[in-house]
Amino acid sequence: MFTIEDVPTEIIEKIFLTADLQGLARCRQVCRRFNDIVSNSTLIQYRLELAADGLVDGPPGGLTVGERLQALHARRNAWATMQPTSTRVVYSDNRDYACSFGRNCFAHHRPGDTTAQTQVAQIAAPSRGIPEKEWLFKEESVSAWWNLDEDLLLFQTYIPFEQTCQFRFLSRTAQDNHPKAAKHTVLFNEFPGYNADAELESWEVAYDYVGLMLSGLDQPNIYSLSFYNWKTGVFFLNVVSTYSFDYVYVSERYLILLYLEDILSRGYATISVVDLLKIQKQATDVGHPVELHIANLDATTTVCQLQLLNASHGHTIHIYMSHRTWRPQGPDAHVPFYVGDSRLLVFYVDALDEEGVITVVPLSTILRRIELAEADPKENHRVKWSDWGSEGTRIVGHKQMFVDTNFCGMIAVVAGGLDPSSDSSPTATYLYNFTPSTVRKYAADKAMGTAPPEVEYSTRSVYQSSFDAGGEGQLVTELPACRVEIPPRLLQHPTRPNDFTMTGVIPGDDCLVMLFRPLDTDQQREYHILSF
Repeated sequence: MFTIEDVPTEIIEKIFLTADLQGLARCRQVCRRFNDIVSNSTLIQYRLELAADGLVDGPPGGLTVGERLQALHARRNAWATMQPTSTRVVYSDNRDYACSFGRNCFAHHRPGDTTAQTQVAQIAAPSRGIPEKEWLFKEESVSAWWNLDEDLLLFQTYIPFEQTCQFRFLSRTAQDNHPKAAKHTVLFNEFPGYNADAELESWEVAYDYVGLMLSGLDQPNIYSLSFYNWKTGVFFLNVVSTYSFDYVYVSERYLILLYLEDILSRGYATISVVDLLKIQKQATDVGHPVELHIANLDATTTVCQLQLLNASHGHTIHIYMSHRTWRPQGPDAHVPFYVGDSRLLVFYVDALDEEGVITVVPLSTILRRIELAEADPKENHRVKWSDWGSEGTRIVGHKQMFVDTNFCGMIAVVAGGLDPSSDSSPTATYLYNFTPSTVRKYAADKAMGTAPPEVEYSTRSVYQSSFDAGGEGQLVTELPACRVEIPPRLLQHPTRPNDFTMTGVIPGDDCLVMLFRPLDTDQQREYHILSF
């Protein structure tokens, strides 16, 4: 009689490779043979370790499975022990926004009369075999953004004789005009509603879209956000509000708009999700950009709406999310594994008279709410904070995070820690990892006594609020994470600690960037890039 014992080990291994983490855990409990197959298979162990770190396998060729597993362990150990494998120092003028950083790249803006140029660099990732590379563009940019999946660099440049700015759509590798761009330059005054008195609030590129937010168009308190599809050359959406709001692209299809629910009471903010594909079709049908007014957003114009607690009664709001991860492709891309595309959303509500508040939310939480709304569009998908917010988020004071730079993917840098426990030093700086699989693996290793001693477990935050939907008291939010302290030796200048002040830490996929500002204003700023 044929039994499972007659099935060759190689066949069982191939079957196991199709299972997820929970499935493999159950398989190991079936019998000793199954457990041995999982334990002794290098390929299965590699897949397990990848999933535990929130990584995905790289392109075939170049490295064996054993070599990939070894590189993964080296990367994990370097992060756990905070031992960088290489350091690079970038020098810049002593001014804000001289350098822009995002995941594994940076842009250095160098002004000058005849030598103005912008340096774009790929940060080295030794454990993943990604070399350091540089591209030099012989033009000055005010700021830069990028979409490396599309090989796109978007420069904001100033045109003196026009007294306006423009966007330049460039190919990073070709160092020339981007071949997919409908227009290679777009003036700011081409955006709907623009006028010379308008003040630039922000701009961002992701997927096929460029968003430009301006204020003071017709009145001091009028905000306008216009969207441009850089591949089709079409302006398709204009969002208008009489008070502060912000936006972020959560996918190629969906846009989030964040705004105060009631400008007077300011007890809550609203997260509204807009379907960009539907908006573009509407714009095509009517022949001009669709206009949405924040005050009129409801179930007929949004996919769903989520209530966000405004714990500080702040008046100005922002959303931040890191760039999408970049995955090198091509025959020469011998990268053992890629960083996953899980990311955190950071909602920041500023307050004039007291501390602002940051709410950290996994992008997957928002995408799940969108999925539920799309599955049953007839339902009222306005979700109260009490129904989704207390579990699966973290609320902290803004002094603990530099909101626009202190996170990357599922990683966040936090001063003083997020935990109410007494072992969190108020002067320490911690690196938090909110990747669910990483947290689960640490919990399992902790139970078996094999967890790295440098890593700690963190489940919740306690924020002292004057508003907790019921009165004064503490706000407790839960979102499990692992954390490791960034050693003080990395937080001070390695050779001139008395001459520089550390003003920020920017995490990347494979690096930490330390920002050092000189006490002497005539000296250059330094950005120390520590690769792991």
